[in-house]
Amino acid sequence: MVNGTVSIVFFEDDPSSLKPLFKSLNHEWLNKYFFVTKEDDLILDYPEKIIRDGGCVLFVKMDSEIVGTCALMKEEGDEYSVAKMAVTEKAQGKKIGRVLMQAIIDEARRMGAKFISLDTAKQLEAAIALYKKFGFVQTTAEGFHSKFGRRTFRMELILEHS
Repeated sequence: MVNGTVSIVFFEDDPSSLKPLFKSLNHEWLNKYFFVTKEDDLILDYPEKIIRDGGCVLFVKMDSEIVGTCALMKEEGDEYSVAKMAVTEKAQGKKIGRVLMQAIIDEARRMGAKFISLDTAKQLEAAIALYKKFGFVQTTAEGFHSKFGRRTFRMELILEHS
């Protein structure tokens, strides 16, 4: 459970402080489950590009510490993808991932997204369970993701607009 004060912070709120945290949080997570590739760092080194291309980068602050991050990347038309979601190990199990996912979906709706996708891997059981709770469904079989050198599959969420 979330204990303490939790808030969402946008990259634009403090880019000089948040930029290194976007990278370090993701490196921590990637090194725990996979490995960091040159392609990962091309994204992690330039969160400004995600925003410039029509997406956003969010962070979760618990009390006074940034404990998680997630990017929403603009794809084609009204399609977006969730990428580079990471929660520091000491904050895992405290529902920070749920806070991040709700915030990223809310932001996607605000941006006019009708469709969100993400790539994940079968060993990430807690993450997959979280995605399913939010309505994501698996849409591809597991395969080798040549860009990142890992086995992944795609999940998708169609957003309802009222």
